Amino acid sequence: MFRLRSLLTVSLILLAATSVHASGFYVFDCGRIKAMGVETYGFKEGEVKSRDFFVPCYLVVHPRGTLIWDVGVIPDSAFPAGGGPAVHGIMSSAKTLKSPLAQVGCQPSDVTNKN
Repeated sequence: MFRLRSLLTVSLILLAATSVHASGFYVFDCGRIKAMGVETYGFKEGEVKSRDFFVPCYLVVHPRGTLIWDVGVIPDSAFPAGGGPAVHGIMSSAKTLKSPLAQVGCQPSDVTNKN
């Protein structure tokens, strides 16, 4: 399952377009969730390495509309005013969602569908 998910993620990244004005698919790093103890998942401590979870956000640009799937673990309004990462409990993010949107030429107002 992990290998299939990895292949799918790599495939989706390779499909990413370079301009938001054309149809395209983008994958953004929208934060991390610190893993709970491995005991939560039925393993004994030391049996497997604990891993944090990557939180992807997907932007789909299509002639009929622009969709964003997931918006990250921390709202942009929770980031420090002077910039820098934000942390909320077990969740963290290095940058706002507006940052990667801007890098591909997209404004939040360009997003017509959110899921």
